[in-house]
Amino acid sequence: MAHYEETGQEIWDQCEGKLDYVFIGAGTGGTLAGISRKLKEKDPNIKVIAIDPVGSILAEPASLNEKSPAGGMYQVEGIGYDFIPRVLDRSLVDEWIKSEDPESFEYARKLIRHEGFLCGGSSGTAMAAAVKYIKDHNIGEGKRCVVICPDNIRNYITKFINNDWMYEHGFMSEKECHEANVPKLIPHNVWGQEYKIKDLPLKAAMFLEESMTCKDSISLMLKNSYDQFPVKNSNGELVGMITSSHLMNRLANKKVSGDSKISEVMNRDFRNMSEDMPLSELSRVLDRQTFVFVESKYIVSSFDLLEFMRDKV
Repeated sequence: MAHYEETGQEIWDQCEGKLDYVFIGAGTGGTLAGISRKLKEKDPNIKVIAIDPVGSILAEPASLNEKSPAGGMYQVEGIGYDFIPRVLDRSLVDEWIKSEDPESFEYARKLIRHEGFLCGGSSGTAMAAAVKYIKDHNIGEGKRCVVICPDNIRNYITKFINNDWMYEHGFMSEKECHEANVPKLIPHNVWGQEYKIKDLPLKAAMFLEESMTCKDSISLMLKNSYDQFPVKNSNGELVGMITSSHLMNRLANKKVSGDSKISEVMNRDFRNMSEDMPLSELSRVLDRQTFVFVESKYIVSSFDLLEFMRDKV
C-alpha cells in the first residue's frame, strides 16, 4: 500500500504523466505490485519490466527459471525467492528478465564510482537489466524509462565493493584485484614488489579427503603437529580447509560428532593465489586471511612470509 499510495504516485507526478517503461526487481513483491498497480491505473500502456536473478523462481514463464548458478545460489541480496510470495502480483508484469551476479555487481560498482550513488547489489541488478533491455529492444530517443534502485551500500561494505571479495567469489581476476589494490600514488612504498610468491621455500601441502571423519582428522593433526589441513574431493579438487579451532568449536557445541564427515566442518572461504603474485600482494592478503593456498598445492602463512622477510628487510 505504501508503494501504491506513495512511491507509484510520486513517480507519476515527477514524470508528469509521461512514462513508457518501469524496471523493478522482484523480491517479496510489495514494491513491484504497489508501483505497477498505481501506474497501470494511470496509464495501461506503461510497460512493467520485472527483474529476477538466475537461481530464483519468480519469473514467468517458468522456463526462464530453469538455468541455475553454480552451487544453486546467487550472491546478490534482497531480490529473488525460492517460493512465490502472496503479495507478488505477477499479472501486472509485461515482461520478465533474468539477471546474473557478475553484471549486477559490475553495475552497482559503476553507479558508486561514476555517479556517487551509494547503492547495493540489487540496484545494480535493476540498472544492468534496464540497460540490456533498452539495447536489445532498440528503445530510442523520446522514451522515458524509470529504474527502481531499492537498496543502499550499508550492508555491503565488506562484500561487493571490496576487491578481494570480488576476486574470491569469481567476479574479478586475480590480476584485476591486485592492480585495483596497488597504491596508485606511491607504488614503491610497499615491501616485497621485487619478490614473487614462487621465491618462497614452498612446501607441498598434505591434503585430507572430504569423506574422512572428524575423528580421523584429529588423529592426523596430532600425528603431524599441524593445526590445519586443506581438503580435496574425490576428483582431486581443492574444496576447503579444516582447522583445529573450527573443528573443536563444532564438536564442543555438538554440531557434529567424531564420526561426521569433515565436509560438514571444513571452511570453504579460502584464498587461492598464483605463484607469480608479488610478496607485497601476499602480505596484504595475509592481513585479512590467516593463510592462503598457492596454485592449490601449497599453504603459506604469515610465519612463512616472516621467515623469508627476516634476511631481506
